[in-house]
Amino acid sequence: MRLLGLNDPLIQISSFDRPNIRYMLMEKFKPLDQLMRYVQEQRGKSGIIYCNSRAKVEDTAARLQSKGISAAAYHAGLENNIRADVQEKFQRDDLQIVVATVAFGMASTSLTFASWCILIFRAISNPIIRKPVAPA
Repeated sequence: MRLLGLNDPLIQISSFDRPNIRYMLMEKFKPLDQLMRYVQEQRGKSGIIYCNSRAKVEDTAARLQSKGISAAAYHAGLENNIRADVQEKFQRDDLQIVVATVAFGMASTSLTFASWCILIFRAISNPIIRKPVAPA
C-alpha cells in the first residue's frame, strides 16, 4: 500500500464462496456440442460461461444466440454502458446466459439468485483442475 501511495485505504476481504452458484467441470471432447447440450438441459435457468479470450466470448455468445438462446457477451473490451446493460439484464433475469471473461466475475460479486457456471477443460489441464481447493 505504501508503494501505491495509499494512506489508510478501506480494505474489504470476502470469500469467493457463492453458495447460490452451482459449479461444473467437464473434460473437453466436442466443447461446442457439450456446451449446447448442457445449456439446453438448463432451459430457464441462469448461467455464466467463462471463456479465456474476448474473441471466444464473442464467438460463443453469437453461436448461442443463433440457436435461439438468450445470451450476451461480457468482457473488458466492451463499452461501460454495454457491460452495465448486460449485467442489469442478467440480474433481472431478462437474460439467461452471460458468456464472459473474468471481467464479469469481478463485477458480479453481488449476484444473489441461483445460477450455474461451467468450465470445459482439456485433459492436459487435469492436474490443475484436480488440485484441492482450500476452504474459505
